[in-house]
Amino acid sequence: MPNLPYLAGGAIYFTAGLYLLRCMRETKFKPRSREPQVSHFRAMRNTWLEGAAVVRRNPLLITMVCVTLLGGAASEGYDRLWQVHLINGIGFPDLPLSMAAWFGLIGAAETLLGLLAVHFAERRIDMGGERKLSAVMLLLTAVRIACIALLALSPSFGLAMSAVLVIGMASSVAEPVYASWLNRNLESRSRVTVLSMVSQSDALGQTAGGPVVGWIGSRFSIRASLLAASILLLPLLAVFGRGPAGRGADIICEGPFCRKI
Repeated sequence: MPNLPYLAGGAIYFTAGLYLLRCMRETKFKPRSREPQVSHFRAMRNTWLEGAAVVRRNPLLITMVCVTLLGGAASEGYDRLWQVHLINGIGFPDLPLSMAAWFGLIGAAETLLGLLAVHFAERRIDMGGERKLSAVMLLLTAVRIACIALLALSPSFGLAMSAVLVIGMASSVAEPVYASWLNRNLESRSRVTVLSMVSQSDALGQTAGGPVVGWIGSRFSIRASLLAASILLLPLLAVFGRGPAGRGADIICEGPFCRKI
């Protein structure tokens, strides 16, 4: 039953949703004003306008939006093409395993290694150190660029498989680290608006960048598409290499909350 994994995944999402509705409630949210209900399109437009008004006053926020756009475009290209590259560009070993079994094993290995990597990062990375967060993001981005390029140029299944697993581990660690880095550089009064805009920027990057990377694959080759995805991440090295904004600023921490002075 090829559709069974989809049914199982849907059931898991549905169960998780019911659990979160009951156990993860928002208890301290205070609406800014009692505004009339608007359409989803108008709500998204309002978010963009409010976010743009905040972002254009702060060069750091502009940089964050650009980072998210490029990251979304690169991730969309990689996520959609690495399986095809393994099938048509590399080929699987001659073992008594179906293609579905191979990808199931790869997915399980990515998940387990990602959990181990996040656990290691949690113990080793000081999430309160802004310079360290920038350095970690620089390292993780460099690893992702190198491994995507390695996957594109790999001559063997073993090397390509190693690159895929390392990319999965780096991505698992990068997501919470980037969230910490992002939130430390946002003011509390505009955090929700900017985070919403950043999320939409990621979706826009995937929507706009994915077809471009895909076109490169149809025009040239899948290897060229993967190399283009790695190139899209190169500007991020300059962003994280510059270190935190407000270099030299003092940080005051009160419990889990920190602010610059």
